[in-house]
Amino acid sequence: MNTPTVTLRLFRSTDLDTLFRIDQVCFPRGIAYGMRELRLFLQLEDSHCIVAEVSGSVAGGNAGQIACEIAGFILSQCSTQLAHVITLDVLQAHRRQSIGSQLLQTSEALAASQGARLMYLETATTNKAAIAL
Repeated sequence: MNTPTVTLRLFRSTDLDTLFRIDQVCFPRGIAYGMRELRLFLQLEDSHCIVAEVSGSVAGGNAGQIACEIAGFILSQCSTQLAHVITLDVLQAHRRQSIGSQLLQTSEALAASQGARLMYLETATTNKAAIAL
């Protein structure tokens, strides 16, 4: 079995349902975005969404068959010199594998290329994983 690899790519409209489900799993009710909110954020002219896909050989599958799944995503908004992380979601099974860091670094680079000089992320004071990131 091959070691899973992480590929970062831009959001595709076919990802919407999966990203919604991931957000629902990653955040409690009342904090997770509704489908309408998520769709609106994704449609903003100044937003960008980067998706992390994890791929590797399928255990017990046909030789050469590859499974690929979305492990997480980051959704940010960039205006003039300021960028805001709207949400950063990584599924529990894929945490502590640098996926969140890769998503954040890629989003920062994209925002900087668009003129942002500062990026911020808001989180609850009890969210120790987000604070550590």
